Amino acid sequence: PTDYLTYCRLIKAFATRQLPDRATRVLHDLLSQQSQTQPQSDRNPRTTVGVEAFNNAICSWALASSYPNRVDEAFAVLTLMEQHGVPPNTETYRKLLQCLATSKEANAGRRAESVLDQILLRTGKVDATAADDGDTTTATTKLTGDVTLEESAFNLTIRACLESGDYDRADQVLA
Repeated sequence: PTDYLTYCRLIKAFATRQLPDRATRVLHDLLSQQSQTQPQSDRNPRTTVGVEAFNNAICSWALASSYPNRVDEAFAVLTLMEQHGVPPNTETYRKLLQCLATSKEANAGRRAESVLDQILLRTGKVDATAADDGDTTTATTKLTGDVTLEESAFNLTIRACLESGDYDRADQVLA
């Protein structure tokens, strides 16, 4: 049987070749193999599907500029990640923001700001009650995982706002 690192390398290889559908399929194969071979209670942390596999799959969508639904697909991987109990980390959020910043999607600025809000919440930079403005789901985000606030998060959020024509939101990110 193939080990976890081999799967991660294959997912990353598909990502660098801008083949996100294949990268995501390999991730699903890995998750399927794990669920068939290891009951939840018996999983070894060294062979359990972890953040690297999910991040590589999200990265594959961030790099695949020719795929029209790539932002939604990247967020679908995030949802899958959360469903499997794997907390997002700094790299997860960076790849999501990169995907949004290069998407030119009409609502990319709003979605990027929501990701930034999650980072701020998870790093303790804002209070969960203050972060929930009714437009995002930041108040329900779990405060677990390895997340640090980086300047690139602000830069990518501003870029997503500017690329989608949301200039007012770009100004607000700096406030």
